Amino acid sequence: MQQRVAQELAEARATAQEAADARRDAHRAVEDAEGRARDAAGAAEDLARRLAVAEQARDAADKEVRFARQAVEEADRHVADAERRIRDLEHRIGPG
Repeated sequence: MQQRVAQELAEARATAQEAADARRDAHRAVEDAEGRARDAAGAAEDLARRLAVAEQARDAADKEVRFARQAVEEADRHVADAERRIRDLEHRIGPG
């Protein structure tokens, strides 16, 4: 009987050790996962900042495009006016 109890005690201790090892492994897994989660959160924050900068740059570029198009339209009007003036003056002078 005592031998059977000693055997059960040894098995219980082995089971307890396995459980403690599994708990230690589980804690390590949690710590590793938390570290990866922190890294991912940091990367996400960095990407959000970079996205905000990129969006500001895009908005500034869009504004530059609008101003450039307005300048082209104004230049087109000046060219058209100048060409009209030339035609008018040439018409007034008559054939050369």
